[in-house]
Formats: sequence, structure tokens, C-alpha cells
Amino acid sequence: QFDPADEDIHTAVERRLTEIVGAVGGKLHTGRSRNDQVATDFRLWLLGACDQVQAMLADLQQALIASAEANLNLPMPGYTHLQHAQPVTWGHWILSYFWPLVRDRERLGQVRQRTAVLPLGSAALAGTAFPVDRQALAEALGFVAVGQNSLDGVSDRDFAADFLYTATMIGLHLSRLS
Repeated sequence: QFDPADEDIHTAVERRLTEIVGAVGGKLHTGRSRNDQVATDFRLWLLGACDQVQAMLADLQQALIASAEANLNLPMPGYTHLQHAQPVTWGHWILSYFWPLVRDRERLGQVRQRTAVLPLGSAALAGTAFPVDRQALAEALGFVAVGQNSLDGVSDRDFAADFLYTATMIGLHLSRLS
């Protein structure tokens, strides 16, 4: 929770960490800078968001499958341009909402892969002189890779744009259900 007394997000993170782990939280900046910390925090938050959206889409897909199975061969009109076009079944129609979600979940998985690259150890932009075991940090924090270029590590936001595109596609697909 952000406290108005916090100078910025960086002090909020340090304050909260100190509340959780005690005085050692004040050593947060050892071998790091605000640049790689905020880049890491952003990636961690987005990884969590990817997982939450994946779970919600999986639940929706299960509901669509259940509806299709319950009414598999129920005939209904298919429409084009708001006009009756061809007869279809409920199962066929309801699963037309399932398949775009498959693609959306694949995209989310790809976004997650690109997001799960650890920037810690990049410091402000040119790395750190402290012996930071970046691989151990990556494993402890659930990242699948370690960034290969420190400047890219603190400046990259491609993963965020990828998530926004994917979220937009999900929104478009869900809007068809309304």
C-alpha cells in the first residue's frame, strides 16, 4: 500500500520490505540502484498479472466447454450482418468464443517468457561492482533468464507493450460475449 509520506515508489518498496523483514530491508540498495529495482518490480508485477489473467481465461474456457457439452446439438440460427444465415448448433457457436481465448493464452505465455528476464544486477545502467549472483536471484524470484545487457535491462519496456497488446486482444474477444 502506497503511503503519501513515501517520497516515491522506491521508498515505498523499501519501507514495506523493512516492515516485513526488519532492518535488513534497509540494505535493499546494496549492489543495486532504483533503476534495476523498479525494472524488476515491474516485471514481477506483470508476471503475476499474466498468471491471474491466464487463470481467469482458463476458468472461462471451462465454462464455455461445459455449456457446449450441455447443449451440444441444440440447433440455432447463425447470423451474418444481423440476418439469419445458416443453421448452427449451440456447441459450435459457443466454442467460437473458446478458440480466440486459446490464442490469447498462448500470447500471454509468450509475454510471460519475455517478461521473466531478470534485470537485477544492471544497477543504474552499467552493472555493479558487487558480486551479485544473478542466476541465483533469477531462480529465487521465479525468472527464467538473466538479462544479457545491463542498459537494455533497465530501459526495456517491450514486455509491457506486449502485455498491453495481448490485454487489448483479450478485451476484444471478451466483448463479443456481451
